[in-house]
Amino acid sequence: MFKCSKSYCIATRRVCDLQWDCELGTDERNCQNTSCPHYFRCKYKTGCLDPSEVCDSVIHCAEPADDEDLCHVQNCPVKCYCIGNAVDCTLNVFVQMPTVSCYLKVLKIGQNKLVEVDRPDTPFLQMVMLNLSYNCIRNLNKHALNYFETLLDLDVRHNIVTSLQSHTFVHLIFLVTLNLQGNPIKFVMSFGFVGLKQICKLDLS
Repeated sequence: MFKCSKSYCIATRRVCDLQWDCELGTDERNCQNTSCPHYFRCKYKTGCLDPSEVCDSVIHCAEPADDEDLCHVQNCPVKCYCIGNAVDCTLNVFVQMPTVSCYLKVLKIGQNKLVEVDRPDTPFLQMVMLNLSYNCIRNLNKHALNYFETLLDLDVRHNIVTSLQSHTFVHLIFLVTLNLQGNPIKFVMSFGFVGLKQICKLDLS
């Protein structure tokens, strides 16, 4: 808590938040030198959060919501490397996608033995990058890709995809980069790329 001069107390997160909460704005003074010993500091804010407000299922930091960002991190899959909300399982022998948190942001499973994109138990809520390159994937299942609808970057280079069915990517409306390089694609059905409203880079070479 923060004590306003000769007055009431306010929550610590309301100090240096660019809004006057104390009389005469004393809670917004000296904010250029704000520090947060024993408190949590949001990445793009000058204010501090009480520890009780971190991982309380309420976002106090706005973007990038870092007070809730790492609250759902699960154990790292065996033979993978994990840091924060990113998992790297490159150069392994996975034949199925490993079980990971639905709050994951980056998943790299390149150079494994995957034969298909498995449908996860629950949709990924924040996934922005998925690397499936250098596997043995024959078919991109639109029903499985539906669970990755927040993706910005999808890398499926050097698999053995021979055709793209209608509406394969229809749910990936935020996708910016789609890399299909090195696949023996012979057929692209009508509406194969429908839904890619934000696409900036598409590689079919």
